[in-house]
Amino acid sequence: MNTGEALIINRDSVMKLAPMRPADGHKGTFGSLLVWAGSPGMGGAAFMCANAACRSGTGVVHLWIRNDLVTPMFLAVPQAIAHKIPDNFENAREELSAILPLMSAAVIGPGLDLSDSFVRDGILYFAEYAKNLLVDAGAL
Repeated sequence: MNTGEALIINRDSVMKLAPMRPADGHKGTFGSLLVWAGSPGMGGAAFMCANAACRSGTGVVHLWIRNDLVTPMFLAVPQAIAHKIPDNFENAREELSAILPLMSAAVIGPGLDLSDSFVRDGILYFAEYAKNLLVDAGAL
């Protein structure tokens, strides 16, 4: 790359970098992502993360969210699959042990409240059991 010239990033330049998608591909071909995001007043973070994942080509996006965010996320990102977070961490761990092995990757953090011990325990669980993990925002 010539450092003396400006680099113009447009649709064509990005398309050259994107891998070819097989013609016979389907949502199961393109991976699954579990997103744990959002807290009171921070539902927009969950929406933005899930929406970006859907738009980027992820096959199936799963949202692991608080009960009060299930309906708003269904209305905002209907193509994502919502999973209500259980009320206690023991039940959450059981659910995660069933879900995480099925995921290609996980995102944790956007809009989460780190002062919540449930969140801190969950971050450690994700770090240990997620195949590929992106830690962002409230989980840092």
